[in-house]
Amino acid sequence: MGLTIHWTLKKSKVKSKEQALKTVAALRDYAETLREMGMVDSVSRIYTVCDGAVDNGPDDQYSAEDVGALINMDDRRWMRIPASEGYFFDVDPGYGSEWANFGLMKYPRTYRQPGDDEVIRTKLTGWSLHAFSKTQYASEWGLANFLRAHLGIIAILDYAKDTLGMTVEVSDEGDYYETRNLHQLVSQLRDYNNLVQSMAKMFRSATRYDIETSMNYDADKSPEAEGEKIVAGLPNEIGFEELVRLHRESLSRMQLDPIVDLEGVIQFIRLSRHLKTPIPELTDFVIQTMDGKYINEIDPADSAKAIKLARLEQDKIKESLN
Repeated sequence: MGLTIHWTLKKSKVKSKEQALKTVAALRDYAETLREMGMVDSVSRIYTVCDGAVDNGPDDQYSAEDVGALINMDDRRWMRIPASEGYFFDVDPGYGSEWANFGLMKYPRTYRQPGDDEVIRTKLTGWSLHAFSKTQYASEWGLANFLRAHLGIIAILDYAKDTLGMTVEVSDEGDYYETRNLHQLVSQLRDYNNLVQSMAKMFRSATRYDIETSMNYDADKSPEAEGEKIVAGLPNEIGFEELVRLHRESLSRMQLDPIVDLEGVIQFIRLSRHLKTPIPELTDFVIQTMDGKYINEIDPADSAKAIKLARLEQDKIKESLN
């Protein structure tokens, strides 16, 4: 559940695997350009799928199902068909957003699920890829972070269509792909975040469990509500450089929020890394004393020391800004 972009990439007249790889490599090059600009956080290498297996590295866990195609079996049942061959890469659009896959895959014409004798005709032909990314929870890190994540994905899809000649089908629950209206996108985000909050309240009332959501804030004081003041002064189209600037300013302000607990320390370290602020003493201490532990397993003395170190680092940052 959450505001999501769904897309399908297709490329016709692909006569060889080399041609498919060339197209995917060109799309990755553009995504890398966006990363260098600060529009997305990271871009992976290109992964190869061959005979239904992914060429994972030691830290990768992709399967051919992760880039599989969904086919409608009947009105109530969908099935994911694993890719048989192809190429893809992933993009981290920003904190809180789901990672996004882009590429071109081929799928088997027939498929039989393990343990099932039924042979299914998939009707899948040519080179394509269906993927999605839930961008809503990037707003927990500020409106500019959400906009950067959402618009970064849209920019890659636009390049695939306009420059590489791919067929691109998009369903954008934020309505931005169709309208290119920032105000409409922010309005949709507000509605989705309010829905999450309402459902959480209903669940608490019905079960008496105090569940947490990543959207635990007053809607009128939420990151996107504060950000609407920024958006109101901007045109419906915003340049990447301006959006990256707003994003970095937003993270800088969040970095100076008062640190009261260990969660605040961890967030401070993440933001500092993103902004390339050197804090080796704090980072080393947290890694050495807390790595692999749950927060409730951490010694209170270590937690207190981490908070103290983080506040000292904040004081240094504030002094540098004066």
